[in-house]
Amino acid sequence: MSVFQTLGIAYKARKILLGDTLITAIRKSKVSLVLIAKDCGEATRKKILDKCRSFNVKYIEYGSKIELGHALGKSQISSIGIIDEGFAKLILKALTSL
Repeated sequence: MSVFQTLGIAYKARKILLGDTLITAIRKSKVSLVLIAKDCGEATRKKILDKCRSFNVKYIEYGSKIELGHALGKSQISSIGIIDEGFAKLILKALTSL
């Protein structure tokens, strides 16, 4: 299963956080993995990466904002937080098989 297919399923299962709720969840250690679009704005990237590093949350830069958005049925998404360890493992597995 591809990364984008897994993201779509995780979104339907409500195991994904977006936007400001993502930063709050990182602070509360509720996020297993963060995906950041490669074309994400510099200020957003810095804000999310700083939080991930501070709270030891795994993160990966993958895809574009349009690709991440398309996977979730939206126009553009800069960052996605996976709150389920099982989905996080599936995404990491899909990324390592590329």
